[in-house]
Parts: sequence; C-alpha cells; structure tokens
Amino acid sequence: MKKTPITLSDHFTYKRLLRFTLPPIFMMIFTSVYSVVDGLFVSNFAGEEPFTAVNLIYPFVMALSAFGFMFGSGGTAVVSKTLGEGDKLRANKYFTLIVIVNAATGVLLSVLGLIFLRPVAELLGGKDEILELAVRYGRIILIGLPFFTTQNLFQSFFIAAERPKLGFLVTVASGVTNMVLDALFVAVFRWGLEGAAIATTISQFVGGVVPIIYFSCKNSSMLRFVKTEMHGKVLFDKKKKIAVDMLPYRRRMQIVFQDPYASLDPRMTIGDIVGEGIDIHHLCANAKERHDKIISLLERVGLNSEHANRYPHEFSGGQRQRVGIARSSSSATSLSPRWMSQFRHRSSICLRICSRRWG
Repeated sequence: MKKTPITLSDHFTYKRLLRFTLPPIFMMIFTSVYSVVDGLFVSNFAGEEPFTAVNLIYPFVMALSAFGFMFGSGGTAVVSKTLGEGDKLRANKYFTLIVIVNAATGVLLSVLGLIFLRPVAELLGGKDEILELAVRYGRIILIGLPFFTTQNLFQSFFIAAERPKLGFLVTVASGVTNMVLDALFVAVFRWGLEGAAIATTISQFVGGVVPIIYFSCKNSSMLRFVKTEMHGKVLFDKKKKIAVDMLPYRRRMQIVFQDPYASLDPRMTIGDIVGEGIDIHHLCANAKERHDKIISLLERVGLNSEHANRYPHEFSGGQRQRVGIARSSSSATSLSPRWMSQFRHRSSICLRICSRRWG
C-alpha cells in the first residue's frame, strides 16, 4: 500500500512526525561521515602524519562550510513563512535568490580559503611536514567548498519543500560516493592524502549538484527555481520583520530556567531583571507605573520591595527561582502568561508559587 506524502500543513501524529523527521536526522549523521571516512582510510593506508594533517585543517574547512547551514536555516524560515502566506511564486523567488547568493558566497570563501590556507594552518599549529600535508589536502578540499555549502543549504530546503526523504537519499548518495572513492583512490590506487581529498571533493559535488538539477526541473515539491531579482530585505532584515511579528506571542510564552543563578544577569538589580520584559513590550507609561508593577510581581512570588534594589548574588537559590518566576510574568497581561515552560517542573517552590498565582 502506497503511503500518502506528508505535507507541513498536515496534522502530525507521532507516527507521521517520525516519518517526517527521521530522514533529516539520518541526513545530518551522513553529513558528518566525510571526515570520519577520510580519517579511516588515511590513517590505515597513508600513515600517521597525513592523518594528523587531515585533523589539523578540517575544522577550518567545516567553519567555512557552516555558511551553507546559515543560509539554509535563515532562508528556510523566510521561504516557509512566505509559503504559509500563500504566495508560492514569491517564495520560489526568495528560494532561488538565496541559492544564488549561497553559491556566490561559497566561491568567495573558497578563494579566500585558498589564499589564507597556509597562515591558518600555521595558526592551528601545523609545522614542517604536517604543515605541507595540511596545505596540500586543504587546497583540494577548498576547490569543492561551493558544492559543500550548497549541499548544507539544501539539507534545510528539502524539508521546506516537503521532501525530507529525498534530501536523505541525496546525502546518502554523497556519503557512499565518498566511501567508495576513498577505498579506490587511497586503498587501491595508493594516492594517499590527495586521493582522500579528491574523493571528498567529488562526493561534495554529487551532494551539491543533484539538488540543483532536481529543483531546476519540473517537480511535485513546493519549491523550484524561477526567475528572480534582488530582494535586499530577505538577505538583511527579514529576520527583524519575523521577530516583530512574533512579539505579541512572546508575551504569552515564558521560560523559567533550570539554573536560576546562571539565568540572572549579575550586573543588574532584581528590579531591572524583572522589569526587562516590561521595557521590551512597552507595558508601562511612566517610571512610577513600572516600579509599582515590579513590586507587585515580587510580592506575588513571596518577595518584597526591598529586594528590588539587590543583586542576584545576595539571594538564596530558592529566592532566585522566585525572581525567575516573577520575570516570566512581567510581560504578560494580568500577570499570567498563557504558557510557561519550567525546566524544573517538579520543584516544590515552582509548584507552590504557581498554584498560589493561578489557583
């Protein structure tokens, strides 16, 4: 029996949620396979020094490739929001623009990486032969960086396109390509460190190009490439717009953190900590109204007006927890947020205070 495709607008049962989320989970695992496979073959067939060189320079490559995750995470939020608004054409224009900008950024980072590869390797502790091996490996890997950032980008967009399983299969294909070519180039042909780098670069090419081909062709997903133009707000301040839209909801969702001391700024008085939510949401017209509300919140959790001018280190753990509860109520209407998450939900003080506040 053929399973019905899952869309993001569906009602999710646990079974459907697992069907949708398991492919991205395994996709992230396979993304990490590159350095592991290279290290396995290099250490067994090329020697200890090449293996050291791989471990030395790979963090630099991964740091550069993280730009793909950045564009993917932020871009998916913008595109998904636009899809939710019912404007599929505009969402596809944003999608196309973000992919183009990501590719251009990948090329730029690749060039900069090649220029500064040796100084970075030296900064990371590379010397003598290890340094030379790291540079040789890094030069080949950085050639494939634009494809690697693109692969990381599409890990998020496959989910927005409601094709998480396809994203998983592309990542598996890329990982298997790396494993097979590593075995061939390093173990059979004995190309050593360079063979491992070439195998990884080819596998990244597979992971980056296959999604481009898929979204360039007519498909049944929510996304595909279309003619686009520059949308500066998407790249620079769209996140701000999303944050403003979420502001009213944040008043109804508050968190009481597990460690009450670590969650309180030691440089601020208790009054300022509790009043921060009031200031962010502009809930009081003047300083007197603000002061009165802070005192009311403190008294509600069993503290008093004298505590407002003290600092967190002057309180016991239980009193700090009370401060956290007061702060969570500061931005809500009628001193009661609709939804509160308590990491220490079974703490007796949390239960006692909350039952007093909400009955």
